[in-house]
Amino acid sequence: MANALASIGKKELEDIIKEDGRAELVCHFCNKRYQFNKEELENILKQI
Repeated sequence: MANALASIGKKELEDIIKEDGRAELVCHFCNKRYQFNKEELENILKQI
């Protein structure tokens, strides 16, 4: 799921960090929820 967040682009990920400081994704195959806190989002952003 981290790769999915990385694929939305640097600008969009920066906006999520600034506005919400967290993200939640739901897998459409298994309905599992994946939650990312601000630190995790910033680490994903660094990898882009």
